Amino acid sequence: MVAVILGSVIRVFVSRDRATLVFATRVNVFHVFATRVNAFRVFATRVNVSRASAILDNAILGDAAFNT
Repeated sequence: MVAVILGSVIRVFVSRDRATLVFATRVNVFHVFATRVNAFRVFATRVNVSRASAILDNAILGDAAFNT
């Protein structure tokens, strides 16, 4: 009887550990996904800054050409 109770207690702990491992794995996957999203946001921001700079350069050059 004690062995049966002990076995069921061990199973509960093992299943909890597995559930914790699955949860931790999902958290890590989400963390990797969030990191990639943030990296993409940084890239997109740099692209937008580059575009804004190019637009500003074109406006300045166009204005300078128009005024000469």
